[in-house]
Amino acid sequence: MSRLGVPITLWRVIFVFVLSIIIQPVLPVNSAPPDKTVVGSELQKKKVGQDKEKEVQDNRKSSDILRFSVIWILCMFVGFLIWKIVPKHKPWLKPLTPKEEEEDSAIQIDARSSPTRDTLVAAALEWQDRYRVSPINLSVIAALDAALLIGMSEEHYSLHMRNKKFMESKDINFFFEKKSFIVKASRQAALVPKAQHLEWDEIVFILYDARYDILGAWQMSREAYMTQCYHKERLSVEDYKTGQKLVLEAE
Repeated sequence: MSRLGVPITLWRVIFVFVLSIIIQPVLPVNSAPPDKTVVGSELQKKKVGQDKEKEVQDNRKSSDILRFSVIWILCMFVGFLIWKIVPKHKPWLKPLTPKEEEEDSAIQIDARSSPTRDTLVAAALEWQDRYRVSPINLSVIAALDAALLIGMSEEHYSLHMRNKKFMESKDINFFFEKKSFIVKASRQAALVPKAQHLEWDEIVFILYDARYDILGAWQMSREAYMTQCYHKERLSVEDYKTGQKLVLEAE
């Protein structure tokens, strides 16, 4: 194998084709030996000359067709190599700064807002302002927010939650792209919950303020969680920050 991952034999075949194209115009055209029975006849000589000229023209046409075919194959092969080798990020463009890359990869929560969530939060805030206690469970809102943050639509989430088979898995918040998710959330940075079991694939932690606005959200695989968090008695927001950031942190 060559450095480009192409077998050496294929490179040899390509080299032979290219070499044949280059040297073919230089080589003399093989002609059949003259017929001794028509040497003395001018008419037959002229006919033989015309036949030879026609044969040469046919050989040229065949050579042109072969040359065109080889060039076309080479162009297709080179195009395939370029498509495989050239980076998808187009290095000839101006590279993004680290901050721009972070903003580009982060999912904006505003683009995935839910009218149902907004109505529920508005009612909960009104209740909280009047009675000094929140009437809703934070995990309910967090599960919806987490689903929207990882790419699930609100309609998909609604159908998913009404699935009877899904409701049998009470310890899992939802499934997405053949992965099981659990969601942890807190409205205070000092109180960060831990996972009570490890029967899941991904965990999402969301930090809220007192008005249920998202301050930050991070996603972590089970393997990363076991390495970074599982052995600790208490967790902090900094522990979850080692995972993948889903939204920009509020300044």
